[in-house]
Amino acid sequence: MKILFGILVTLAVALAVGIFFKNHPGTFVLNYGATTIQASLAFFAAAVILVTVLLSFLLVTVNGMINLPGNYRRWAKHRRNRRSEKYLTRGLMCSLEGDWQQAEQAFRKGAAYSRVPMLNYLGAARAAQQRGDIKQRDHYLRLAVGLTQAELQLAGNQTEQAYATLKHLDGGRTGQDQANLMLLQASSELKEWHGVLEILAKLERKKLLRPEEIRAQQLTAYTGLLQLAGKTGDRNRLEEVWKNIPRNLQKELYILEVYINERLRFPGTGDCEELLRNVLKNQWDAAIVRLYGLVKGDDGSKQLAFAERLLKSHARDPILLLTVGRLCRRNSLWGKARTCLEESLAVQPGPEAYQELATLLESQGDHAGAAECYQKGLNLATGVSATAAGKLLRKPA
Repeated sequence: MKILFGILVTLAVALAVGIFFKNHPGTFVLNYGATTIQASLAFFAAAVILVTVLLSFLLVTVNGMINLPGNYRRWAKHRRNRRSEKYLTRGLMCSLEGDWQQAEQAFRKGAAYSRVPMLNYLGAARAAQQRGDIKQRDHYLRLAVGLTQAELQLAGNQTEQAYATLKHLDGGRTGQDQANLMLLQASSELKEWHGVLEILAKLERKKLLRPEEIRAQQLTAYTGLLQLAGKTGDRNRLEEVWKNIPRNLQKELYILEVYINERLRFPGTGDCEELLRNVLKNQWDAAIVRLYGLVKGDDGSKQLAFAERLLKSHARDPILLLTVGRLCRRNSLWGKARTCLEESLAVQPGPEAYQELATLLESQGDHAGAAECYQKGLNLATGVSATAAGKLLRKPA
């Protein structure tokens, strides 16, 4: 009715405007320098209306694209709520009709989308009871009680107890979707990363989480596994974890950064240099540039030459200048290294650049200059001003 009314109003306004311009013709003239544009007033009005409509449509489209992530989250939440209501309603209707098989199935499916799964499992238990399946009834009752207990334990920060409660629920039986969602939360908090990945695989197959949520959780889990492997001091274990990461996730710069940081604990990073170089050929990332100066390639001069080529498009980047300075020092180009490090500090002072310059000056016998750089770097790292640092140094022990 509203749409029909809007169409009628629009037609009436258009008819009135057409009659007005027919009875009162006019001319629109625009003078700009030596150029003169002349058109009928009706044409000018129509052009203004058309441009206004197009601009409004463009603004609405841009606004929709900007708010797309938030709109998608709201849509997904609304979709889950609708599914929960649909299955719950279907289960109740089938129960009233005495169709206990369909009622049980509807209650069970709706539990994965419900904010209160206990209600679904209680309904499914009653349906199983009516079918005479006592074993299945007891299973649903255990799920209802266990999930409620685990939910309260998670809310009370009793993560280990909640994890144990969820693990004791019947595994591999029907109705485990909600349990897996809660177990995912508990496993993440306890940093049980292998368990997290196993649960994510199940949830991904059933499409219970959005793809971006699955990806974010996978990155977190693989990050934890890489860091744990690096701390063990076992390079083979670290390499095994890296190889088990799917190729599409290995391309994520964040996970690559974590892997390279852990590899720096071990000697022999020639393959890391090649890996980082291939990334920087296609895209720019400050964290990757920094790591490129820390790894040691098989050919130091070629590694330096590649970093210097990056200066053509990022001449004043402080991280790149620090990287080039490091590589110059490694190639015994002392003067060039000092120039790059000082330029990096001039653009943006940082503790790493001060430490690198201090090491260089110390190797050249300039102990006073090295001490000053160490002090400035320490001040930046700790947030202590130079004046305060001087006062602290002057105080007696």
